[in-house]
Amino acid sequence: MQKILRLSAYGMVVVSIIAGYEFASSNLSDFFEILPSATASEIEVQENENVFPTPDNSVELRKIRSNPQLRKFFTLWGSNEKGLFDNTWLGVPTIQNPLDVWITQEILFQVKPDFLVETGSLQGGSAALWATILAQINPDAKIISVDITDNVTTAKELPIVKKMVTFLVGSSTDPAIFEKIEKQVRGKKVVVILDSAHTREHVYEELKLYSKLVPVGSYLIVQDTGMVLPSPAILGWANLGVQDFMQENDQFIVDRSRERLVITNNPGGYLRRVR
Repeated sequence: MQKILRLSAYGMVVVSIIAGYEFASSNLSDFFEILPSATASEIEVQENENVFPTPDNSVELRKIRSNPQLRKFFTLWGSNEKGLFDNTWLGVPTIQNPLDVWITQEILFQVKPDFLVETGSLQGGSAALWATILAQINPDAKIISVDITDNVTTAKELPIVKKMVTFLVGSSTDPAIFEKIEKQVRGKKVVVILDSAHTREHVYEELKLYSKLVPVGSYLIVQDTGMVLPSPAILGWANLGVQDFMQENDQFIVDRSRERLVITNNPGGYLRRVR
């Protein structure tokens, strides 16, 4: 379905994050020149049925993301070995984009899940992070985190992890693993975060399985669908798995409003169940 959306071009507040990089004043001038004016304009947007239409999915936002100077920043942001890859939460390595963490926190507060199911534990930092947030929202909530390796020794020593997190060792697509999770969360409000192997095939298989756990109104978040911004040139394999899933599933929509902070590692990956 296509329709013409009348959108207003909103003025945007830009927060500059300085991470050890020096940007020439000319580059900053180029950056501010591409910001949309506050004048209302009528813009033609092709609206896909599975895309949640909001002003945040506007042509203006796409123009901002495609600016060459911003692309340089995005590249540095995503590839800097002392950037995201050195992030920790409560002392445990946690490879998460802080802006996506903020958005996920908003989702968790709105949904107030009984369970958060995470595939891809790594060292357990993300599970500890989600547990810290969920403890303020639903103190009785539990987290189930799955990985093919057991490398969460440090995370397991954290009191919040001991109280709220269960780690499972095995493949997220192993029928035995999924059956065990399904039995625990059956009839409960669940949010799922997929962050294990990011190949097209694996993500697709995960989506077919774990989408069954998500009730209407809740979210299935596919992480690392792209390297920082949604551009066809750099969309990853995970994004292709999402596309394959969405082509045959009408129960979920891509909630583009969750990309409003511009810099995201999950473009097209915030899936909300609507039916």
